[in-house]
Amino acid sequence: MRILYVFLFIFPLSAFADSLGLSGCGLYEFQGTPRIQNGKVVLILNEKSLSEIILRPAIIDEAKLAPHVNLMTQGQLVIQKITGPQSADIKEFTKLTYGESDPLKLTGNTFLKKKKDLKCP
Repeated sequence: MRILYVFLFIFPLSAFADSLGLSGCGLYEFQGTPRIQNGKVVLILNEKSLSEIILRPAIIDEAKLAPHVNLMTQGQLVIQKITGPQSADIKEFTKLTYGESDPLKLTGNTFLKKKKDLKCP
């Protein structure tokens, strides 16, 4: 039990939560895979893992994301609203390009890094 306390002292749970990437509204850099779920295009990071993050774009931005469906995609986006512990709504994409994928590391290719804090509406 002491080992657990030492581990939590060295590596607090808040640091683990921040390592997932989703930490409030702001400008983020990302790499993930757009997929179609329930007839809508969504951006999925860390797909099929316990730390899967689902980002939902605005309806107008679904058209920008549509050519990238099922392909690794990277760029920058603005998150306007956190809708759950591992989901959020995207306000806009500021940059969008095809990403680099490694077929041997399917979940290791995705990331979400916060570049700038913004106030949630």
